[in-house]
Amino acid sequence: MSHNITLAHLNIRSLLPSFNDVAEVVLDNNYSILCISETWLRDGIDAAALGIDNYSFVHRDRPSRGGGVAMYIKNDLKFTVLQMSYNIEQLWALISVGQFKFAVGVAYRPQQCDRYFFINELENSLSEVLPQSSLLILVGDFNIHMNLYHSSHTRALTDAMAVYGLTQIVEENTRVTATSASLVDVIFVTDRDILADSGVRDFHLSDHALTFCTLKFTCNKQQPQMRRHMPLTQFRSNRAPAPWLTETIRVMQKHHDNALKTFKKSSNPIHWDY
Repeated sequence: MSHNITLAHLNIRSLLPSFNDVAEVVLDNNYSILCISETWLRDGIDAAALGIDNYSFVHRDRPSRGGGVAMYIKNDLKFTVLQMSYNIEQLWALISVGQFKFAVGVAYRPQQCDRYFFINELENSLSEVLPQSSLLILVGDFNIHMNLYHSSHTRALTDAMAVYGLTQIVEENTRVTATSASLVDVIFVTDRDILADSGVRDFHLSDHALTFCTLKFTCNKQQPQMRRHMPLTQFRSNRAPAPWLTETIRVMQKHHDNALKTFKKSSNPIHWDY
């Protein structure tokens, strides 16, 4: 039996006010897993308000303002949340599809977090995850410019990931402003051969693009039983589509996305002001 698993990542810079749009993107694209960085969630926010039909929502919040990481995982996927070091903002899950297992991690590095400390903590996490699954996908916003190939920080991250067999597959800039363009949202994988597709999609409510990859593999029909290491609460929502999202607004969003794509290719300020 052949399975396609599509995984995406988005730095949303506050999930709550953008939830309707995030839910629409998840459902329209039928993502198997959506990883989110900079959720900005905190104690007192009702997680039930962030539920998407047929998805489980797991998250790790920063104790102070900002930051935070989360995952929406489709209910037909069995998963276990892995207990990892909390010295950096990260969340890991072991996913099961039939007899096939793979690990997914999402991490976020704020600017004030030392880059080498962050990389070292990622290495510690990878050393714990790899014995449980040889196939890993690590995504997130590391605030390390991967297109600055000669940067010591970029080399340090690339070399550290290579030790664990991880390769970075995003090739386009993921954060574009009027004055800069950078590739800071990454997808690291241990096996490129299993990739059916990957790329970048613009998301109009964030200054970060959405990154995604599709895994294609064949597995047996038999579903193994998995032991759950952490109790999870599943939230469901019957939220209707946002009433303000009219056809006119959809057309304007499409024009905006097309203009942004043109600017990414040309870096011409005229296209930015379109």
